[in-house]
Amino acid sequence: MRTGIHIATFLSVLALAALLAACGGDTALNQRAGSFEGGALSNFSGADGADSDARSVARDIAGGRDYDLTASGYTLLDGAATSWQSGAGSNFSDGDGTVTVNGAEATVNMTVISSDPSISNVALAGTLNVADAQAAIENPGSSFVVTWTILWELEGEARGLTAEQTLLGTEWATL
Repeated sequence: MRTGIHIATFLSVLALAALLAACGGDTALNQRAGSFEGGALSNFSGADGADSDARSVARDIAGGRDYDLTASGYTLLDGAATSWQSGAGSNFSDGDGTVTVNGAEATVNMTVISSDPSISNVALAGTLNVADAQAAIENPGSSFVVTWTILWELEGEARGLTAEQTLLGTEWATL
């Protein structure tokens, strides 16, 4: 009788192992990114794209910034967007704005406040691929690219450039 129980237990464990193997055996299938870590800016272009001082200001505005683009949960939808500097030393505060999804593309529009009185009217306007962003939400280690137009005024003079930034999912939650 005990042999029958051991065989039944063994078969149950074997079936569970097979099920886990079929699913990848990994809880990552149920993980979702809660925010995104912004990498370094690259591929500068636009009116001030060749100006080293403008690139330095843009790096201070957007480089090292983290973003929450999924205020509605773990799906990229229309709604609020926020951002913050992940490291010390930036002259720029948290950002607030919106995400607007339009088919395969989404736009992010955000304002950021400068602690430097000579810099004002700071704005980030980005475009991204919705499928790539959603894949980064659902798959640890995945990233996507945002093309930012970064605008500001320096002592009343309008400045701006375009740059790319890779965003990587962080703050993983298991659902």
